[in-house]
Amino acid sequence: MEILVLGWLALELTNAPWKVALIGFVRAMPLLLGAFTSVITERFPRRNLLVVLQLLIIGSIGSLMVLAWLGALQFWHIVAVSFLNGTIFTLDWPTRRALFPDLVGREHLIDALLLENINLGAAWFVGPLVGGALLHRFGASGALPIVFAIYCGSLVMLARLRTTATAPSRAIGWTDAARRIREGLHYVRRIPRIRGVLLLTAIMNAWVFPFQTLVPVFARDVLGTSPLGLGVLAGSFGIGVLVGLGFVHWGRKHVSDPVLYVAGCLLCAVAVLCFSFSRLFSLSLVLMVVAGIGQAGFSTMQSGIVLTDSSDDMRGRVMAVV
Repeated sequence: MEILVLGWLALELTNAPWKVALIGFVRAMPLLLGAFTSVITERFPRRNLLVVLQLLIIGSIGSLMVLAWLGALQFWHIVAVSFLNGTIFTLDWPTRRALFPDLVGREHLIDALLLENINLGAAWFVGPLVGGALLHRFGASGALPIVFAIYCGSLVMLARLRTTATAPSRAIGWTDAARRIREGLHYVRRIPRIRGVLLLTAIMNAWVFPFQTLVPVFARDVLGTSPLGLGVLAGSFGIGVLVGLGFVHWGRKHVSDPVLYVAGCLLCAVAVLCFSFSRLFSLSLVLMVVAGIGQAGFSTMQSGIVLTDSSDDMRGRVMAVV
């Protein structure tokens, strides 16, 4: 929902699609340094680190919300917050996923990831619908508080989370940190399944997932719809994720996890490619659902394969690389 709202705000402020793409670019830039984030993520208890990161992102969205209320919101504010939140996500994602085995154990890992993706799919469905309706009715001043409230709710749940896991490693110096980063990269190269996941993840992040930032441009300038239509369009992706999780659950009984992962990547990529050529709102809705189905296979199996194949002492570093 955050990406959707910020993308629409950038489009309304600048009327320039390339500046909307810039929002996605600056948000993704910190991902290039993902391998180095283990210096931080391996030093602190994962649950505590997630709480701090959540507080930072609440502060960034809160600042945009206040600026919008004051009528002082400018494009560079959105760029700055996008970069900050991208940096936070680069730390948050590997930390959050590496915490799963601590909470549920390896034997229940895939089931836990499926459950998490059900929550994400519901958020991808409801969030854009609510965000689009609020943008349509109230503009930025109405949509940003909902984004803010969602992150506050996430903070409350994190604060209530209980785990016996401690910091993955003791405090380390820069020389030792560099060695640990090299060990993580070598570990990824040494295990074929993780190496394959890393390659496909890089392709998807570079050529497929950036479309999410540009959905507001397609909605307004290509399909000629309102913010409400944008919410419906983006929400259909969440429907696809929920449907796709059912296929993933069924598919794991018949094919291997890597097959499901590759199939999800291909389905999502083909659907996004077709979406880029669509000029019909109804067809675009269908393609977004299909892309969501592929996303379910990608997101569940990506983390599942990596966490299952990684040792306990390496999983934080490996997730940071991926």
